[in-house]
Amino acid sequence: MLNSRFFILLTLVFSASVAYGYHSEMQAKRSSTKAGMPSPIQFSGQLNDAYSPLQVALGRAGVKVVINTEICKQKIVVGWHQGNSGEIILCTDRMLETTSSQSSYQDLLQSTLAHEATHVAQICRRYKHGIPIVGVDMAKLKALPANVQNYIKISTRIGDAQLSPALEWRVEAEGFYHEDRPSEVVSLLNHHCSG
Repeated sequence: MLNSRFFILLTLVFSASVAYGYHSEMQAKRSSTKAGMPSPIQFSGQLNDAYSPLQVALGRAGVKVVINTEICKQKIVVGWHQGNSGEIILCTDRMLETTSSQSSYQDLLQSTLAHEATHVAQICRRYKHGIPIVGVDMAKLKALPANVQNYIKISTRIGDAQLSPALEWRVEAEGFYHEDRPSEVVSLLNHHCSG
């Protein structure tokens, strides 16, 4: 009887130590994985003065910016905004893989943030007024360069199934249009996502 109790106690201690070791190893792995990538707080230092206000406007709109979530592994994207998730996801690992310099990484990070923030403004307008676009003139969208038009076609393949193809195209085109217009995106967020 004493031997069986001792064996059970020994088994529990061994199991607990294995579980603790596994937990410690996973914590260390998570920490080391995160060490090389910017956290939501750190990446703001990678934004230039024109793009920094985007993070503030997104915060006022109740949107968190997070990095390298599961969606980054599931889809071939550098950024994502899922309707009412309250998050913009930046796939910084993929950005690092697809850029060749710090400046091209920063450009991609900033343009992706502006693009996804445009989608936030669109969602806000959609919830308030039932209009899923922010209203960029169609002539400006049609004037986007050919390579951007190709990106729009690719992006609409994984877009919002609730919209018609023409409207889905326009939603994505507005995102691409605003990638190098951060002050306009801040204005859109303040207008459509406040109060």
